[in-house]
Amino acid sequence: MKRINSGLVVLAAIAATVLAGPGSASATEMYSGATTLGAGTSVQLSQSGTASFTTTGGTVLDTCTGSGITGKTSNSGGSGVNVTGTIATSGLTFSGCTKTTDTLEGCGFEWEHISGTLNWTVWWKGCKITIEMAAEFGGTCSYTAGSSRTHLGTFKGVTVAGVLATWAIRAALIAAAGNSFLCPSDVLWVANYSATSPKPLHATNS
Repeated sequence: MKRINSGLVVLAAIAATVLAGPGSASATEMYSGATTLGAGTSVQLSQSGTASFTTTGGTVLDTCTGSGITGKTSNSGGSGVNVTGTIATSGLTFSGCTKTTDTLEGCGFEWEHISGTLNWTVWWKGCKITIEMAAEFGGTCSYTAGSSRTHLGTFKGVTVAGVLATWAIRAALIAAAGNSFLCPSDVLWVANYSATSPKPLHATNS
């Protein structure tokens, strides 16, 4: 693993959502209890615990005690149609970080139903997050999820009213073109979120 002499670490985050619907149906839809959630649904999540940005070799670049994600679906799904959506630049925020951490660009997201469960596999692309490193390191390092969808983590749905669904993010980001040779070749983002709205939120109508 290369030494880290970075001033800013720019990360990339979150892509379109594939939400598979009722277990007995072929439609791919999002549910809150018995209600089907259509296009324009706002999904809001709040970080639980502490998030970390590290090299895949384990060197800690930054930790954050708070973060919020707000995404909006772009369609309602249906038979053989995935539910996709976007997260605006202002929809991904960080707080209580050991380094100044900001989002520069929004992204798309995709949640893919895990058959036989209330859960999804989450995919993403786009988004740019900057982490301002100590001045003595110098330079800027950029990271991306790439132009193709990449795995972001697992979302565990719930059907009980008032209980929050949870999302465990474990996302590997790759160095963007133009980085200094001193930049690490990849970064790992690990965080846990709870869905504050809608609630409950799940992949089937059971």
